[in-house]
Amino acid sequence: LDVPAVDAWTPALVVLFGAAGVAPELSSLQSAAPVYAAGIARGDRIDEDTRLAAGLMAAQLGALPIGELVALFDSLAFSDDELARPLTRARELAPERALALLYRNAKSLAVPAAIGEALRAALDIAAAGDSYFLMAQLYWPILRGVAPSPSLVGVADDLVRFALRNGNVEAARGWLQIARQRAEAELSDIHDLQILLSLYAEPGGAAETGREASAWLDAAAGDPALFRRRVRELMILTAADYPLTDDVRTRMLAVLPAPADRTPASVLLERLASPPVGISRGERILMSLAALGPGGPGDASPATLRLVRESLVAAGLETDAQQLLLEALVLAQRATTDDGGPMSP
Repeated sequence: LDVPAVDAWTPALVVLFGAAGVAPELSSLQSAAPVYAAGIARGDRIDEDTRLAAGLMAAQLGALPIGELVALFDSLAFSDDELARPLTRARELAPERALALLYRNAKSLAVPAAIGEALRAALDIAAAGDSYFLMAQLYWPILRGVAPSPSLVGVADDLVRFALRNGNVEAARGWLQIARQRAEAELSDIHDLQILLSLYAEPGGAAETGREASAWLDAAAGDPALFRRRVRELMILTAADYPLTDDVRTRMLAVLPAPADRTPASVLLERLASPPVGISRGERILMSLAALGPGGPGDASPATLRLVRESLVAAGLETDAQQLLLEALVLAQRATTDDGGPMSP
């Protein structure tokens, strides 16, 4: 059966594909609203590889609950050999199936070090796509009861991020201490994690934060690309009212490039900065989403992030506002140019 390309998805099309058990071209879903990918993932008569790819796509964008994605993982058919040798066989599978196999393996294990091996393999696969935050949602429930331990030093950096993504600051601090023990850990790696944790610092420590920021810039002074990234990160932190000394601001201004971020329309920024009297919670949220645009927090300017954060806080979504800035920081730290070097802000 030749399946025509889909130019515009509708709910009726999702129902038709599901009823017919026919797999659509996944490329057509990539530019569609994620709710349609979620609909395909729920189509029991569609082949499991298409459902899996659509499910991962939808879950990454929040359109498919993690519980449904886990149920989809559990429903997949793997050979006895794949289940017996998941770390080896995952290298031979398509990335989507490999992620599902490794997750099922990790969920069945009781030894933290073995779970860490499965997580490390999954992160290596996820690094080629946009699945990092999805890994945080999948693996933290497995590892949240594990006390920080040197047996997981190889994934301690990631567990700092995972803990913060799931709102456990105390665990993140514990995993930071383990990350310091990693033999190949560089000072810049530790500073990356300290910067993330600074989002959750108690207010009022202006002198301490000023010393931290100076230390981060000092350590990056010999690497222009890393220094520019540190400036980007500090600019994002200021969206959360992280205090900077005049000296740090002067050093930042000396290297600021021309703005390269996507900037929302001025009228939208004005409405975010000075919302109309009586604006509803839903309107604030919609304006915030529009300001972030399709690129999300990774593409937004620090000024936009500040306005969006303030709008979300005013709507009673303090935790979501903090998670937004965390995501922006993690994306800044993980971003690379084509030659593998850090991106400038």
